[in-house]
Amino acid sequence: MTDTLACPNCTSTSLVFGACHSTGNIYFRPFNVPFLTFRTADIAIKAGMCRACGTVTLVGDLEKLRALQSSANEARPTGASSI
Repeated sequence: MTDTLACPNCTSTSLVFGACHSTGNIYFRPFNVPFLTFRTADIAIKAGMCRACGTVTLVGDLEKLRALQSSANEARPTGASSI
């Protein structure tokens, strides 16, 4: 993430970046991704908090998502549903 992003709530560009935590890390896992692959389907989430209004925005790693979707499309038989 870069600080050129704007807050979706108030459009301020004064954001502080970090991560969300629980008892473990929080990840996004897309549906329809092959289970047995050489990489995990977990996509790390980064967070930005607006200094003006306090809104927290979550952003995932697009490169990893695209790679996972690409491998899912290759693993799906021709004509199979993407649902």
